[in-house]
Amino acid sequence: MKRIFLDTNIILDILLRRDPFYADAAKIWLMIESRALQGLVSLPSLGTIFYLLRKRTDASTARQALKTICRVVQIADSPAQAGQMALRSGQPDFEDALQYAIAALAKADCGITRNPSDFPRRGKLRVLTPEEFLRKQRT
Repeated sequence: MKRIFLDTNIILDILLRRDPFYADAAKIWLMIESRALQGLVSLPSLGTIFYLLRKRTDASTARQALKTICRVVQIADSPAQAGQMALRSGQPDFEDALQYAIAALAKADCGITRNPSDFPRRGKLRVLTPEEFLRKQRT
């Protein structure tokens, strides 16, 4: 089964129904829910998601969203090694470098984000937009 790592923005696109990004993100989420794919998300993403949802809704709603996420996807381990990898990457956006490192250490087959250009370009982990990922699934 293909293991895909979801960046924070993909989860937020689903939860907040952000157009025009919602449709593709939701298709990927449904593939994970149906067990056609195994979804991974980082622990730092959960903190960010809770914070942003709580600002838009309330703590109870944000907690319920996290429970749903945790039922559907696996939380990728966040070893200290991920922080060191992110620092060594030289990427200007540390958060994206950290996401990449966690996904790579979790042995994800690919990462899904709306901003692949912010992720390290070298390495084995392919980083795709939701649209690119879905196009590859059709072929």
